[in-house]
Amino acid sequence: MCGFSRKFGKRPLFLISTLLAIIGTAVGEGATTYNTLLAARIIQGFSTSAFESLIISATGDLFFVHQRGIRVGAITFILNAASSLASIICGQITSGIGWIWIFHLLQIFNVIQFVLMFLFCPETTYLRDHVYDIDQSQTEKLDQLVEMEHRAALTETTTGQTAPPPIPTKKTFVQELAVYTGKYEEANIIKLIIGPFITLLNLATCWEAVCAGVLTMWYVTSGISQAAIFAGPPWNYDAAQIGYLSAGPFVGGLVGSAICVFTSDPMIKFLAKLNKGV
Repeated sequence: MCGFSRKFGKRPLFLISTLLAIIGTAVGEGATTYNTLLAARIIQGFSTSAFESLIISATGDLFFVHQRGIRVGAITFILNAASSLASIICGQITSGIGWIWIFHLLQIFNVIQFVLMFLFCPETTYLRDHVYDIDQSQTEKLDQLVEMEHRAALTETTTGQTAPPPIPTKKTFVQELAVYTGKYEEANIIKLIIGPFITLLNLATCWEAVCAGVLTMWYVTSGISQAAIFAGPPWNYDAAQIGYLSAGPFVGGLVGSAICVFTSDPMIKFLAKLNKGV
């Protein structure tokens, strides 16, 4: 997904992911066997995994480093802690009107999401000089950036020559509805697909991936374990009661996410000041 988004933009993949969610939910709505239900969940999994990577990447496109803490904190809460709230809601639905209605109600929100994304989520990928990628460089090149900007301004003033290309005109609402907006990376698509796996050779990147994977595995496995443990004797909980067990993780996740949301950006600014603005 990362390779395709770098080459062709994120908007097509967002829309495709939403369509996969609609297809997977439709399969679940018609499921009459375990295998069909499993197929529905696999299709939904492809959709969700794409969103989890694309939405973080899109946040990097739209906001400066010191503005991302509150957004990433909110996204993390929705992806992780809010899943516990979903267990409570789904338990009530299953107990009241049957598990199939979980898919029926989800499909309504999937369709609404697709319409809203098509209308109000334009492409966030854009082309710019790599010298401006100061949040992705191993070494900051702020002096080089300032010198380039100063030289361009001086050249325009003294010789009348054209400065660096101006900021493109903002697209109209209709233009922003385009699904495909061109290539954003000329590198071979195979190279872009393999690239994320190569980065795992970096110890810090590999450690971060392992930590994120363990976190996701933990809250998914804990939800499954709750049902397996408490559905049978001696507790014999029904679906609604099993759902209530997720209230604790939801509250804990809410508190933890709130701490991250309100401390991340101020901490980044504070540390940047200590590091003389870098």
